Amino acid sequence: MSAVKSYMRDSFIEIFNRIIFNSISPAELLVALFVSIIIGLYIFIIYKISFRSTVYSYTFNMSLVLMVIITTLIILTVSSNNLIVTLGMLGTLGVVRFRSSLKEPLDILYVLWASAAGFAIGATQYLIAILGSIIVGILIYSLSHFRVKMKSYIIVINYPKAIDKEISLIASKKNIRVKAKYIKKGNVELTLEVRNKYQQTLDLFDKVELIESISLLSFED
Repeated sequence: MSAVKSYMRDSFIEIFNRIIFNSISPAELLVALFVSIIIGLYIFIIYKISFRSTVYSYTFNMSLVLMVIITTLIILTVSSNNLIVTLGMLGTLGVVRFRSSLKEPLDILYVLWASAAGFAIGATQYLIAILGSIIVGILIYSLSHFRVKMKSYIIVINYPKAIDKEISLIASKKNIRVKAKYIKKGNVELTLEVRNKYQQTLDLFDKVELIESISLLSFED
């Protein structure tokens, strides 16, 4: 972390040196920062409205905005004599970012998106950065909202072995899959998987006498 902070300080110093020696104008710097902030906020909004997991991380989403800006600043320092060093430090920043656990596979996509946007903006390829980000954002939003709503439900049934044939007959229906069956001292615990229409399955088993308990669990990707 100290190496990264030291390099970031040197990067800011080099940016101002380039401004002084007319390698980069203040207008170019302001435009690059403005575009990076806009795209960073766009990524922030897409992540927020497309999030479908259990726990939303505001700090991770905020880090995506800062990643675009920081990557832009680093690329702005690239010249013929420090290209290798700059790319090496970008690799170091990637390692630092991935040291924190990413709970969702899509989080990796957002990190790559923010980094790629920063690369493009720092290289003054504004059209690529803007159009690319718009397309990626639309795709992520569309795929997250128009996926097939197919839920899996797990039904756990406890009953005496005497009615095992009757239960097995119901469990042999097309929309029911037997996942596990545990028998101990005349008692049976049967685990089933059903898709979507779980209530009809529950009603079928509820009609059977001597069933001790029925438990329902739902899973959604």
